[in-house]
Amino acid sequence: MLWRRIIVAVAGLTLAIGVVVFAIGRVILGIAGSPSAVSSVVAEITDLPEVRTEFVDEIANQISSDPMISQYADDATVRSAVSSVLDSPEFELFGDETSAAAYSVFFEGQSNAEIDVNSLAAIMLTQLAADTSSADLQRIAEEFGLNVEQDSLDVSETLIEGSDGGVLTDGLEPIVLERTESDPDFGAIVNSVRMWSNVGLAVAVISAVAMVVLSPMTFLRRLLPLGVALILAGALLFVASRGAGLLPVDGVARADMVRAIADTLFARVATPAYFMLGSGVVLSAVGMFSGKLSRR
Repeated sequence: MLWRRIIVAVAGLTLAIGVVVFAIGRVILGIAGSPSAVSSVVAEITDLPEVRTEFVDEIANQISSDPMISQYADDATVRSAVSSVLDSPEFELFGDETSAAAYSVFFEGQSNAEIDVNSLAAIMLTQLAADTSSADLQRIAEEFGLNVEQDSLDVSETLIEGSDGGVLTDGLEPIVLERTESDPDFGAIVNSVRMWSNVGLAVAVISAVAMVVLSPMTFLRRLLPLGVALILAGALLFVASRGAGLLPVDGVARADMVRAIADTLFARVATPAYFMLGSGVVLSAVGMFSGKLSRR
């Protein structure tokens, strides 16, 4: 009897560890396991107020500092134009394209990928066109060399005077993502996480079977230690979901944005934590109730 209780106790501990490894692995795969997962995370992060504020500040400051633009559009006008870009469906598409390009380069081993930004520039110019004269907008467009179709902007005919067929020549340079030899192999890291997550699941299942089969208690009573193990796993996952607060981000640049992103990513662990805690409480309650019922 004693050795069986010892085995059940050890199996309960390995069950909790296996569940934690499995759950954290699945959370990581839900963040970086596929292009769609990365795209979903990017969309979630760019919706954070702290991130949007940093985006608007950084982009608006760079655009406003340009000598040509500063002559025709003040900071408030530029910020309004940048905000309109972030609120547009094109920006969502841009995020998807960026995520897919980043995944192909840093996870699948492609040497480089290009991301076109002209559609976002067109949206910004559309907003600027609402607050500046068409002649001013033409000069801004020419300064940036934008390649924007005539019908993409609601401006006067003077915008396209001197251009070829209603198209401003050259266009903005695309963003180029390049993989270097010093970049870590994220694809191998994801594969390793997937393997260990599956190992954690296997360990959890084997431990749960061992606890049920080898327990010296009556059948329903055996659910009590199983529930306790799940409660332990849920508690560990809940602590992990609050791990963002332990990161030393106060001294880094854009601390508020980094903290908001970390909180969002770590919070994903809370869902399996609550599930394990709830399941553990139910199983423990059934086990305890069955013991009282059998004594009656």
